[in-house]
Amino acid sequence: MNSKTYEQLRNDPDLENLLGQTLLRDDLLVEILGDEYHEILYWAGKRLGRKYRLANYESLSVFFKQFGLGDLTLVKQGKNQLDFELTGKIIESRLLQNDDPDFQLECGLLAQFVEYILNRQSEAEISKINAKKGLVSINVLTSSEPPLDGQESDEIFKLITEETNE
Repeated sequence: MNSKTYEQLRNDPDLENLLGQTLLRDDLLVEILGDEYHEILYWAGKRLGRKYRLANYESLSVFFKQFGLGDLTLVKQGKNQLDFELTGKIIESRLLQNDDPDFQLECGLLAQFVEYILNRQSEAEISKINAKKGLVSINVLTSSEPPLDGQESDEIFKLITEETNE
């Protein structure tokens, strides 16, 4: 992170709380993981998806928003593919501030979340990045095969929303 990025994040009330995440994810992890950065973050996303199993598609958007990963929208659902769009200020910022912005963590999370929701093996890939619009398109491809044994979480992760607080 350079001084300009720091200043922009620090001066934006919507992004200020993400300074630590930005420092770790877009600076430190890149240095530590080197050339394996993208692959390891995809695996890490799948691992987190196993740990924080979600119950339905609505939970995906809530999870992404609450954990500062952006605004996630399911734009199309086909027989063996789901298309998502990831937007928001954090996405815009990461696309503008990084030479090689990585969204493999989000891909891994989506692949694993969808795998549990549909009970079908799933993988995700970035299909399009539009820095001008602050948009990342992610496709989740599913097979007819059930998830591999031993990878299921024991319980559904319960997100706290305004509805659950009432």
